[in-house]
Amino acid sequence: MLQDDSSSLYTVAAVERMALICRQFSRTEPELTLLELADRTGIPVLSVAKMIATLGPRHFVRRAGAGARYGLGLAWLAVAEAKRRHFVLRDFVSPLLEAMRSELNETIAFAVHENDQRVVVDTIVSTQPIRRTPTKRPTPLHVGSSGRSMMAQFTDREIAAYLERTELKNIGHDTPTDARIIWDDIKKIRKQGYATAAAEITGESFSASAPVFSYAGTVLGALTITCPLSRLTADLKSACIHVVRTNAAALSYRLGFRPESLKQESGRKPSAAAKVSKGRPAFVPSAPMKPLRAVERALDVLACFDEEHRYLPLRRIVEDTGIHKATAFRFVATMVADDFLSIVAPRGPYALGFFPLRLADIILETNRLRLDALPWMRRISDELNETVVLMVRDGDMLTGVDRVDGHQAIVDSPEIGVPRPLHASPAGRTILGSFDEIDLQGYLSRQKLQGREKDDLVASLRSSRDAAGPDHKASLVRVAPIRQGRDVVGALSVSVPVDRASKQLVARVGRLLQEAAGALDGKNLQPHCENGIALADRSGRARAFSSEVDAGSREENASKQKPRARF
Repeated sequence: MLQDDSSSLYTVAAVERMALICRQFSRTEPELTLLELADRTGIPVLSVAKMIATLGPRHFVRRAGAGARYGLGLAWLAVAEAKRRHFVLRDFVSPLLEAMRSELNETIAFAVHENDQRVVVDTIVSTQPIRRTPTKRPTPLHVGSSGRSMMAQFTDREIAAYLERTELKNIGHDTPTDARIIWDDIKKIRKQGYATAAAEITGESFSASAPVFSYAGTVLGALTITCPLSRLTADLKSACIHVVRTNAAALSYRLGFRPESLKQESGRKPSAAAKVSKGRPAFVPSAPMKPLRAVERALDVLACFDEEHRYLPLRRIVEDTGIHKATAFRFVATMVADDFLSIVAPRGPYALGFFPLRLADIILETNRLRLDALPWMRRISDELNETVVLMVRDGDMLTGVDRVDGHQAIVDSPEIGVPRPLHASPAGRTILGSFDEIDLQGYLSRQKLQGREKDDLVASLRSSRDAAGPDHKASLVRVAPIRQGRDVVGALSVSVPVDRASKQLVARVGRLLQEAAGALDGKNLQPHCENGIALADRSGRARAFSSEVDAGSREENASKQKPRARF
C-alpha cells in the first residue's frame, strides 16, 4: 500500500482552523453566524471573525444577504473546477495495482459500473506461469465479485429496479440466476465489506473484491484480486481479502472519502450551543479585522494550481508563493492532512485535494438559482448540443457557477468560480446594457473607469441595448439575464464558435435562452449578496437576445431534478 511522508508535527494551526470552519457548512446548514461557528468549533469568536475577514475578500466566504450570516464563497468553485479538469482516476489506480501485485503476485483489476454493467478499466496481470486474466468485456453487475461489491452500495430500491429490468441468465460457468441468492449475497457483502466469487464466469477462477468510494460517498468502482482455483488455499484466500479491503480503503481515502465527515454532515442537527447562540445578539466586530497572514499564504498555495499546472513539486510552490522552503513544507503538509491538497507520491509532487470538491457541491446544491436553472440548462444543451453557462451576480461582479456541456469537438471553456466586473464579460455587459443612466454612471464611478475605456464601454452598450450580448473574436455569445423583481440576479449564456453559428442556430439559441429566462423570472429567488454588497439597479426589464418576451410562452418549471453526480 502506498504511503506518504506528508505528516508532520509542525503543522500550521491557522490552516487547520480554516478547514475546521469550512467543515461546519453543510447542505442542511449552508449559512451560519460568527457565534454559531465559534460554538461549533471551539474557536474564539474574535478569531473566527478574523478568519472570515481573511477569506471574504478573496471570495472563499460570502455574507448571506444583509444579515450577519455567512456561507461558502464562490471561489471554491474555481478550485473544484481545476481539480475536476485535472483529475485522472488512472493516476491513482495504476500505482496501487502495482503495489498490490507485489504483495501477492496475483492478477489485480479495477472496474467501474456503467449502464448496469461492470467494466474493467485497468488491470495488471500476475507473473506466475498459471494466472488469471480478467475479461474486459462489459459484464452484468450481478455477475462476479466486483460487480456485486459495487451493487451492494446501491439502495434497495435501485437494486430491485436493476433485478427487474435485467434478465438473470447464466452467461458463464455458474453465474447466479436466482434473485433471492443475489439478495442474500448483497446483504452479506454489506455486512462484511467485501465480496467473493468462485467459478462464476469461468470454472477455474476465484476473486475477492472491495468497493472504492469517491469524496461524495458514492461508489466509484471496485478493486479485485483474482487467481486460479487450483492455487487457492485458505491462507491465500484470507490474504486476498485482507489486501483488497485494505487497499480499497486506502484508495477511497486518497480520493477524498471521509465517511465520518459525510455521516456527520448528513445527520447534522443544530447543537445545544448553536441553539443558545441563536438567542444571542449577532457578534459584530468593533473594528476592521486584520487578515491572517497564514491563511492568505494557504490560499496563495491553492492559487498555484490551475488548468496548466496539474502537479507541482515543493520547489515550484516555493517559487510561486515566495514562502521559505521549510515553511512551505509545513503548509503543504497541513493542507494534505486536511485534504486541500493531495500528494501523488512520497515527497511529492502535490495536486489539489478533494475537500474543495465537497465544498463546491454544498454551494451548488444549496444555490436556489442554480437548482431552478439546471433543468433549463440541460434542456438547452440537449437541444443545441452546446455548452450552457449559469452566472450569478454579486453587486458589480458576475461569477460563473455551473455549466452543462454539449458534445462538440470545439467548445469554449468558460470560467467557473472566478468573479469578474460586469464590463469584463459579454454576459456582464449585457446586464450593464439594462441599467438606466443613473445606475450606469454609478457603476462606472465605482469601477473608476475613465477616459477612452469609459467612452468605448458606454458607446458599445448604447449600440447593443436591443441586440445580443457582445461577441468576442472566435465566438458569438448570447445572453439572457435572469431577474428577481427589479434586480438582475444572474444570467444564462451560450457561446457558439463562429464557424458553426448559422442563422438558424443563433435564432434557436436566442429563443431557448429567452424562454428559460422568462420561466425563471418571477421565481422567489434570493439575490446573491457577498461581502455586504446588495443589488441595487433600478432599471426596467433586462433586454436579452430577443427584444420582447412573450409572457404567454413562460413555463413554470415546478419539478426539481436531482443534480447530476459530479466528480
